[in-house]
Amino acid sequence: MKINALLSGCSPWLLKKNSMTPLDLVEALDRHSQWLQNKNDGMPADLALQSLYGFELTGVKLHRAKLTGVGFSQAILLRLDLFGARLMNAKLQDASLKGANLRGAQLRGCDLSGADLSDSDLCDGGLLRADGKEGLSFTNKENRMLETELADLSGANLSGAYLADSAIIQTELSNAIMRGTNLSGADLRNSDLSGADLAGADLSGANMEGVKLVGANLNGTNLQDTNLANADLRGADFGNSDTWGAKMEGAEFLRSKENLPKKIQDLLQNHYMRIESNGEKGERANLAGEYLSHTDLGDVNLSAAVLSGANLEKTEICGAAFLMADLAETNMTGANLSKAVFAGSNIAKANFTTANLSNANLGPTDLLDADGKPTGREWPTNLTEAIFTGADLTGTNLRNALIVGANFTNAIIVDTRFGEANISNAIIDREVSKRLMGTG
Repeated sequence: MKINALLSGCSPWLLKKNSMTPLDLVEALDRHSQWLQNKNDGMPADLALQSLYGFELTGVKLHRAKLTGVGFSQAILLRLDLFGARLMNAKLQDASLKGANLRGAQLRGCDLSGADLSDSDLCDGGLLRADGKEGLSFTNKENRMLETELADLSGANLSGAYLADSAIIQTELSNAIMRGTNLSGADLRNSDLSGADLAGADLSGANMEGVKLVGANLNGTNLQDTNLANADLRGADFGNSDTWGAKMEGAEFLRSKENLPKKIQDLLQNHYMRIESNGEKGERANLAGEYLSHTDLGDVNLSAAVLSGANLEKTEICGAAFLMADLAETNMTGANLSKAVFAGSNIAKANFTTANLSNANLGPTDLLDADGKPTGREWPTNLTEAIFTGADLTGTNLRNALIVGANFTNAIIVDTRFGEANISNAIIDREVSKRLMGTG
């Protein structure tokens, strides 16, 4: 009679085979609490396959509970203790797990799409790794196998979560909110983070090879020493991000000047001010060692600037001006430098491998007196030991340049002007050298 009274007001879905009444749930949670306290009447909670849609379990301790296949969709699970819980194939769509403890939780096949996991702790949780024939598995930094299969975290809110050194390989994280999330040292290879909000996140040292970050927000993100090789970064916002030491070989993207770190933008602004005021205002830009790769710098004017050792790999600087600049040992591999002016610059030991230098000016510059009038003297461009392997030098002006030890192997040398430059001391394909010297 008592039981019938309790069941009479329940919704039909509560009476399904894999559902439990609120009374059953309260009793299960009470026994689990006693079990955690090592009391005789305690028993670990077994909520496997139960449908708890929309339930509120704020602050409840489900440490080591069996939750395989549980339905927690739309549930309010704030500060829920799920330490070591078995959540394989659980349904947590749009659930609120803010501040939850998910340390060591097994999340194989778990659907967390749209869930709010902000400020939660998933350290050592089971989050996915692709291992060929073995399917997907998770290992932590101690290489301890923790879990298998893939979870869906698309649209999930992981803001402020601690995921350092986690393995989250080949995971669906599109449109996820991960503001301020700690992913330092994490393995995110081949994951989809398209449209994800990673503003202020720490991705230093993370392996993000092959990830999709199309349209992602990386404003203020720490990307120091991050591996972004072969990543799709089209439309990603890198504003104020720190990309020092990041690896971007094969990455697909081109950031604008506006997405450079504020420090770089300020240096450029002060440099422009100096040029426009004829040196009365601003100061010369010192970009030595800076990371400027994959950036559209357009026809930027960096004349007399210091860029020694800077990384300008695959940078778009067509028509840019670098008169009398210091570009020693810069990396300009694959950069588009068509029609750029380097007259009189120091470019010793710079790397122009596969760069487009068609119609660029690497010839001498006229020296001017204090009144800005020509003195009749020229200052040659220093290309000593520079590397032009595979570069396009069609129509390039190299007149009188210092090219001792410069490597022009496999470079496209068509209508290239060397003037009185001594090509005998440069490394040039034999047939090309004969043609240039008129001995072929």
